[in-house]
Amino acid sequence: MDFTDQAVVREDKNGFYDTDKDHGADGIVGPYREKEGSFFTIKEIWSPIHLPKRYLTPGWDGRFEIENRYAFTNANACNYTYRLSKINSLAQKAIQSVSGKITSPDIRPGERGYLQLELPSGWQEYDFLYVTVKDRYNQELFTWSYEIGTPDRLANRLLPQEGSVPTVKESIDNWYFSAAGTEVTFDKQNGLLRSVTSGGKAIPLNNGPVLISNQDIICKSVEYKQVEGNPQLIATYTSRNGKNTVYTFTWTMLPSGIVELDYNYRPQDMVKMAGITFDFPEKEIAGATLLANGPYRVYNNRMKGGSLDIWDKKYNNTITGESWDYPEFKGYYSLFYGMKLDCPTPFEVYSGKEDITLHLFTPAVQEQYDPKRNHTIADYPEGNISFMNAIPAVGTKFGKAEDFGPQSQPHRTRGNGPENNVSGKLYFRF
Repeated sequence: MDFTDQAVVREDKNGFYDTDKDHGADGIVGPYREKEGSFFTIKEIWSPIHLPKRYLTPGWDGRFEIENRYAFTNANACNYTYRLSKINSLAQKAIQSVSGKITSPDIRPGERGYLQLELPSGWQEYDFLYVTVKDRYNQELFTWSYEIGTPDRLANRLLPQEGSVPTVKESIDNWYFSAAGTEVTFDKQNGLLRSVTSGGKAIPLNNGPVLISNQDIICKSVEYKQVEGNPQLIATYTSRNGKNTVYTFTWTMLPSGIVELDYNYRPQDMVKMAGITFDFPEKEIAGATLLANGPYRVYNNRMKGGSLDIWDKKYNNTITGESWDYPEFKGYYSLFYGMKLDCPTPFEVYSGKEDITLHLFTPAVQEQYDPKRNHTIADYPEGNISFMNAIPAVGTKFGKAEDFGPQSQPHRTRGNGPENNVSGKLYFRF
């Protein structure tokens, strides 16, 4: 039952929809049919034409294995198209595209077959491939998106390369790296980012990269050095007894003013989430331009329904099922490539690694919710902006997340050797 059948408009509260706390907050749309993320998840999962998830290599032959899940309709009754997309600017949302038709395959109901794409030469230079299937009534069943290039390739294409020779200063407590009008301050004791100024204006990103972990670790060393004329700061964290290196990260100031962060850590076994995090004040944020799987947030057991694209996200503090300014702004966004945060002094950050999930602030929760009874309140790290290698699952009103299958379980780490470490790379354009 959709919760709009239960909600009551309160005339004594200026049209407030009284859902009786979490008792009536149900369904996949809002009171005016505002679509939430579950709508698109259902659209993908229940699509009668199903395309698999796959990774596209430069030698791919353009063929997909697909499944016809219709009961009575041949797959050739549907229309198929593709679109190649190349991102030329995240800030200006400049996209270069080329589209084409795909021959409809003859696949009987309940059977599998192949969809053959005739892609133009040079398709490997694009970033994403989209395949759209429409039914016989020209209604879209779903659009699947596939990665072609890596985040590092895209970041290096979009970010400036030229600039000025970086300069370095130090005080008793801090290191100061500067280039092309950007200055960043790092703590000598732990290597963490303390402050950023760009063009003389402060950007309040700080206190990072803090490892998201329950491990008892300490900073063993912070080392400064020059590599190919670029200043670097290398921080090493160990277990408290000093026997094992748990976490390292390296800051590099590039001539362009881009600040590069490389990190490497040994994840714990059986954890709900893992990654690194920063502090950033939530006030005065107008929104964000995301290049990621969107426009809706995800959880580890709620990944379907999104599409890789540039998404213009307006700030809101929506509580799903309690308010309906969709899509929600805060939460987890998978397949993160880049972001421009719209704040008093905007800045951009890009991933240099695949399969990073962005944590963009923590959603609000109704105070009346009882976490012992309602399990739709997922875990989030303590920081405000995080870059995750593992994110938690979410439960339902009546069941814990771990009660709902393999994707809802804590993340496992196979072995404890360095070969099982997790690494990441970020580029900050302040």
